[in-house]
Amino acid sequence: MSRAVLWAIALQFFASLPVSATPVSTTVGVQAVAVNSYIQPGISRNTDGSGAIADSATSTYGPNTANAAASVDAHGLHATATVSNSFGQGVSAAAVASAAIVNPFTIVPRAGFTGAQASIELAYHLDGSLENSANCSSCFSRVQASIGIDGMADQFFVLASNSLGTINNAGYVNGPLDRSGILRGFLPLNTELYLRAGLFTQVHCQSAPACTAAAQFGSTLSYFGFSNDAVDIVWGLTPNGPAQQVPEPASLLLLASGLLGIGLRRQTRPSR
Repeated sequence: MSRAVLWAIALQFFASLPVSATPVSTTVGVQAVAVNSYIQPGISRNTDGSGAIADSATSTYGPNTANAAASVDAHGLHATATVSNSFGQGVSAAAVASAAIVNPFTIVPRAGFTGAQASIELAYHLDGSLENSANCSSCFSRVQASIGIDGMADQFFVLASNSLGTINNAGYVNGPLDRSGILRGFLPLNTELYLRAGLFTQVHCQSAPACTAAAQFGSTLSYFGFSNDAVDIVWGLTPNGPAQQVPEPASLLLLASGLLGIGLRRQTRPSR
């Protein structure tokens, strides 16, 4: 399977993300092809859901293996693809794993809040790795991830790859890939809004014997929303990922006050 075909699959996947969700729309896709499809058909399927969902596929042919696993849950999106090819030039192995969610939510004002909009912050975290064996001249691994909220200009997108042909590219990654940040914007109250997130990984090997490639993002694309205003965010699927560890301003104020108090106490302590 050529790189162009694999990339076309990626573009088709992200283009097919639903434009609405009631209450939650989730999708996972897995493809595992241990050897050229004209020799042995691989495994390829997409699964839709309305909440937590998971799927995996393994294909083997002689010493060749291809593995793909994808899931969506409260902790975020997870996608891992790995291949090992020992047949050499002319024989290829490929794997693709993808996960996506359209998560509706509503911003509900608390008593006393009179604004028409609220300030919303969305913390996100992408964590995983791209790997390629040193003797693999035509193997590659790739990840594409995105997250955003309809009506919020701030968005996150990353496209990273690992291959001999992309070493000089800005998106080249060899080893761990870690991206995090906070998206900010003002959104209306009491209106159904939509968070959209997608994670796509793919690997391919067609090279000298004993080559491997991996795109491992089982550690997830996670997110968590919060606000400094007196509002509550009611999710279709409540996120519970590592990104929620971002301290709220009130917590930071308490921490700063405590540190200041310790400092003053040390300064005023009489010497013995």
